[in-house]
Amino acid sequence: MSSKIVVGVIGLGQMGGAMARKLFDSGYETVGFDLNEDVLAAAVEDGVTAAKSTADTAAQTDVLVTSLPTPSIVEAVYLGEDGVAESAAEGLVTLEMSTISPDTTRSIVDESGLTMLDAPVSGGPEKARSGDLTVMVGGESETYNREDVQGVLQAIGQKVYYLGDLGAGHTTKLLNNQIGSAVRAVSMEAAAVAAVQGVDWEPFMQVVRHSSGSSYQFRKRMPRLLGRNFEPGFSTSNTRKDLRLALEMADTVDAPTPITSIVHELYKRAEGEGLGEQDSISIVKLFEKTTGVPVESKMLFDDDYLEWKDI
Repeated sequence: MSSKIVVGVIGLGQMGGAMARKLFDSGYETVGFDLNEDVLAAAVEDGVTAAKSTADTAAQTDVLVTSLPTPSIVEAVYLGEDGVAESAAEGLVTLEMSTISPDTTRSIVDESGLTMLDAPVSGGPEKARSGDLTVMVGGESETYNREDVQGVLQAIGQKVYYLGDLGAGHTTKLLNNQIGSAVRAVSMEAAAVAAVQGVDWEPFMQVVRHSSGSSYQFRKRMPRLLGRNFEPGFSTSNTRKDLRLALEMADTVDAPTPITSIVHELYKRAEGEGLGEQDSISIVKLFEKTTGVPVESKMLFDDDYLEWKDI
């Protein structure tokens, strides 16, 4: 697909960088900016045009994607000095794709008057690079249905869902991560018990895969865990941050979250023990400290070993 639309991406880390590359490959003139000069240079090598600043990015793009690590950074990028609000080109549409609270999203729009959709994504860097993300969108339906916006969303996501008013996307993303993090944690806990029991990993994983304990988290994480691969696909620190935001969101409506609170404490403890920059499966090390038995296998399992495509 070719397009005359200029798309900007602020935040070129694992997710933002992969999305910027996919947009460029999809035929968009893609302009990017990141304070980290190394990730900016890497994106430029893959075809992205480097902007000089946040303001420069906002001033020359038609649709702007932001993919940033924390709510405070998102607020600074949009509302700070030389931020998006001050420098936006006329008619700019912003797609806020970070994982932040819906209240933050709404307050940014209230203060700035920007045309924004909150559109967080799920799927990880590999799916971001291939354009196979799931995108959760909130905001004005008129903006969502614009041809230029739809083109950008479809380039990024294989599955794009419109969920309602502004904030609905970020609400759904936090709820999704709340569920996923809890399932991941109990999968790691069970794996630690399985190691002590001396299970044969191959039939064990196949049984769970075809039974009531099966989950996306189990299928995605177990091959990596058994190979002791703790390279961050999604880090412990990011998981803890998302759980904190989910707890804060629930607290605004006085909703009880006892299970999520326990899971958050586990990730908080893991972060405190120096596992913050490792993959979120590294919480298994908390359980291994007690059992004294590592969860590992001499047999190599491919990352897609437990895919459910043939179930």
